[in-house]
Amino acid sequence: NRSINSDGEILRPDIGMVSIDRSYLVEAFETPSGKHQWPVEGAQRPENMISRSVVGDGLEYLHLLSADLEASLEASIKELAKSLPPFQNRDQEEKNHNEGCCSSSNTEYLVYMRRYGNSPRVTDNSLIESVYIVKDDDATITIPSVPLPEFTLTHITRVGDGRKISYILLGETGKWVPISKNRITNVVPRSAGLSVYFRGTPDEHVTLQFARISAYNESKGSNSSSSRITFVQLTCRIGSTGTALAVVQDGAKGLCTTPHVQ
Repeated sequence: NRSINSDGEILRPDIGMVSIDRSYLVEAFETPSGKHQWPVEGAQRPENMISRSVVGDGLEYLHLLSADLEASLEASIKELAKSLPPFQNRDQEEKNHNEGCCSSSNTEYLVYMRRYGNSPRVTDNSLIESVYIVKDDDATITIPSVPLPEFTLTHITRVGDGRKISYILLGETGKWVPISKNRITNVVPRSAGLSVYFRGTPDEHVTLQFARISAYNESKGSNSSSSRITFVQLTCRIGSTGTALAVVQDGAKGLCTTPHVQ
């Protein structure tokens, strides 16, 4: 099932989805004739709903659901992030202002998307259909227009400044919400690697996807987005304590283990 773990617990984001600000403006003021009036009778509001998950030490992911778009959506990451309500925790808000998903112009962001509906069925463990890097939060991303009943889910997270190798957790890409606190309990950066602590029901098998982002000077003759991204997949079994640990490290084979319980 795309929305729950094996015990039926819903894998949900931190907050319920809200429409991006632009959707309200389109519904209120844009008409086929180009006249600006309100209310607009029979206006179609494209559905662009956004939410977020924050795991580990302030690692933020945006989740954007898009449907019924008359044309492709082009929006900056900053615009999307501003549609969300502020953090309830003041310390978390200040932390993410400096290190979060979408608050710095001196960083890169990873965007990954999947399309659902009438397109050929994808397996639960298959990778995303589109993945790329944008240079800063003012950069524009494009969400394609797809016919109903199809829709897209796009996820965005911070990478870094591109000067060194980064490993980014993509999560359970077969789920509607690939990054959820109900699954991921902690994400700990390592030197050219990542440790991910997660939970579930004992003996449940969980497949996690990771993206390895190479540094600029590591790319062979090209610094294009696609040439810098490779993927790592780990399938781990949840231990008897209901927890597991996945470790990816550059130059080493991925590791699944049961974390030590004190």
